[in-house]
Amino acid sequence: MDISYLARRRKNIFSRWKLKKRSEIVYRTIKKYFDGKEDIKILDIGACDGAMLSYIKDRLAQAGCFGIEPVKDFVQANKDERISLECGAVENTSFSDNSFDAVVLSSVLEHIKNPQNVLSEVNRILQNGGKAVLLTVAPGYERLAVMLKIKKDDHYKNFTLPEINKRVSALGLKILESRRLDFPPFYQLTVAEKRNG
Repeated sequence: MDISYLARRRKNIFSRWKLKKRSEIVYRTIKKYFDGKEDIKILDIGACDGAMLSYIKDRLAQAGCFGIEPVKDFVQANKDERISLECGAVENTSFSDNSFDAVVLSSVLEHIKNPQNVLSEVNRILQNGGKAVLLTVAPGYERLAVMLKIKKDDHYKNFTLPEINKRVSALGLKILESRRLDFPPFYQLTVAEKRNG
């Protein structure tokens, strides 16, 4: 993806709606699992311009909102000084072990060539009791959207929930929630917790 993605997202009402829905789902999930605790540290992997983090920061003012994004133009497009965006790949960062309460991958895992490397890094940087929130596109919807030329085929792999659960469980993370969303129906959610000992 390049900077033209942001222009298309701003112009396309469906793209704006999908971003808002994803942001709502991630915020509600974080709120559910950290109810009453607002000073949490959140990392959004593949944060783009930080729009989702801004949405969360509007609702959880005390949260530390951090993002990592490999596309420099996206990072430079961020205008929200309340959030911190870093350019790079999560596998090459200097984040300390046990740094974050929540790590989010929203419509990102499908775009990663080596997802297990990224998931291993998520496990490393999550605190004990921390939550990984994975929002992925349902494979059936993705196939249909590509077939109908609604979107281009730009995913390395589309994951079923059992495939995601197997990868996450292999790291020792405990699956707390794994379901296909009723609305919007083209997303699926997996929430996993890091538990040491």
